[in-house]
Amino acid sequence: DVLFHHLMVLSEETRSLVRLRLRQAVECVGDSNELIGDHHADVAAFFGAAVCFFGLVGAWAAPHCKKRNKSAEYVARISSFVHAVGASILTGACLLDRYLKMEPWQAPTTCQDGMALSFSLAYFATDLVSILTGDFFDWIFVLHHVACIAGILWTFVTGDAGHFVTLVVCCLEVTNPFMHMHWINVFD
Repeated sequence: DVLFHHLMVLSEETRSLVRLRLRQAVECVGDSNELIGDHHADVAAFFGAAVCFFGLVGAWAAPHCKKRNKSAEYVARISSFVHAVGASILTGACLLDRYLKMEPWQAPTTCQDGMALSFSLAYFATDLVSILTGDFFDWIFVLHHVACIAGILWTFVTGDAGHFVTLVVCCLEVTNPFMHMHWINVFD
């Protein structure tokens, strides 16, 4: 019900614009040879959609966890789990595509890299805001999120090392779903 309510608040014009931008973003990902510089608007639109997605995950998780007397950290772990699964799939697809094309590690940032990294950027930004404004505050998480945001933004601004940063994000996130599921099961 909460998810449906949040989606219905958007006007039909806004929903049409979001659908158009997501369709353009999917077309951008389809041609993985295109560089990110040609598609900043598409990557930004995907980032906006991902921010909305993580907002909806949080909007669903918070009352669900509150009803079960779970902590703010529990809600953060649910969002982190969703991010880890999505980021692992998106960055893994980028790496497989690059591997099959035998591209070097220092290859420039492609639109496909930009989409995968913008998903992570949206998570880090929304989670950082919830850490700074919520009940669960830890300087380690703040520093981690700020460093990740800076690294991804550097890749977007310079257009360099997208392949390497995508590899790093994939390696860091691929084991996280297991860690978060363990934590959630222990504290459930």
